[in-house]
Amino acid sequence: MAIATAHAKVILAGEHAVVYGHPAVAMPVCSLSCEVGIVDSPDGLTSFVADAYPGRFLAGAHEEHPLSFLEDLLGWLFRDELPRWGVELAGPPPLSISVRSEIPIGAGMGSSAAILVAATRALFGHYGITPPASEIQRLAHAAEMGVHGRSSGLDVAAAVHSAPVLFTTGEPAVSLSIGAPFDLLVARSGVQSLTRKVVLDVLERRKREPALIDGLFTQMGGIARNLGEAIADGNLSGMGRLMNRNQELLADLGVSSLDLDRLVAAAQEAGALGAKLTGAGRGGCIVALAEPVLVATIREALREAGAVEVHEYHVDPQVVAGNVARDPVMRVGGCSGQPRPQRVE
Repeated sequence: MAIATAHAKVILAGEHAVVYGHPAVAMPVCSLSCEVGIVDSPDGLTSFVADAYPGRFLAGAHEEHPLSFLEDLLGWLFRDELPRWGVELAGPPPLSISVRSEIPIGAGMGSSAAILVAATRALFGHYGITPPASEIQRLAHAAEMGVHGRSSGLDVAAAVHSAPVLFTTGEPAVSLSIGAPFDLLVARSGVQSLTRKVVLDVLERRKREPALIDGLFTQMGGIARNLGEAIADGNLSGMGRLMNRNQELLADLGVSSLDLDRLVAAAQEAGALGAKLTGAGRGGCIVALAEPVLVATIREALREAGAVEVHEYHVDPQVVAGNVARDPVMRVGGCSGQPRPQRVE
C-alpha cells in the first residue's frame, strides 16, 4: 500500500482576489491533515472509501459519487501523466483508494486540495515514484480546476508547504519567514461553504461591475503584500489591522454572511488582534489572530457566538523554519515530517 498525506490551510489575506492575478497569503494548518492510501484491488474493482461518506463507491458508476473528483484525477494521471514517468499500462488497473481526513468539508480550509495532493502523491508512490513538490502542485492544481471551476492554485500551494506562503497565480509560491510567534484560532460556523458557487457568483458580479470589483481586488492584493512583510517583521498588531481591513473588503465583495460576521465580531470584541473569514465565504470558517494570554478568552467568545468547532494553532518560527530546512527540495510536502509517500507492504 502507498500512503501519502497533506494538510489544511487558512487564508490570512487575498482570497478571491488571488483568482484574478493578485497575491494572497496562506498559512498551512499542520495539525489538521488528510491521508490517502492506494492498494491493488483484491476483487478486480476500482473503488473509493472515505471516513466522511458511508459506503464503498465503485469507479464507472452511472451516478456521480462524492469521491468522483478522485476518480477523474486518477483517470487523467494514468492516461496523460504517469506515462511521462515510464509507467506504461494497457489501461488503469483496479485499485482500492481510501481517504481519511481531519479537515472539515466546506469550511474554507482546503479539504479538496489536500485530498488531491495526497492522492497524487499516493498514486505516484504506488509505482515507486517521488516527483518534486512543484510537479505535485501542478498536477493537483489542474485537478482542482475541475472541482471548483476556477482556481488560483493557492490551496494546493499551501498544502505542499509548511511555511506561510505569498502566492500569485502563475508564479512560484514564496515561503515567508516568521518574525515572531503568534496564535491563530479557526472557528467553524457550521454552515457549509459552496466554493464553486461562490467563486462563480463573484465572477458574474465582476462582469456586471468590473471597476468596483477590480478596485476591491487591488486593495486586497496590497493587503496581502503588506501582511507578508508584517509576518516577517513580527508585527502582530499590523497583521491584525490588515486582516480586519481584508474582512471589510470581503464583506463589500458580498462573500461574508451573518454567521461569519457574528464570529468575526465576537473574536474582535474578545481581544483578537484581527479576524476575518477564510476561504470562499458564505459559510465555512473565520480565522482570528490572538496574543497567547487571550486565546482562552477568544475561544470561549467564539463558542458563545455559535462556533461549532474552534481549532487553535500556535505558529512557532523555529518549528516552521526547521520543517522547511528538513527537506529543502520538497519545500515541505506535509508538516508531519512525512512528506513523501510511504509504501507499506
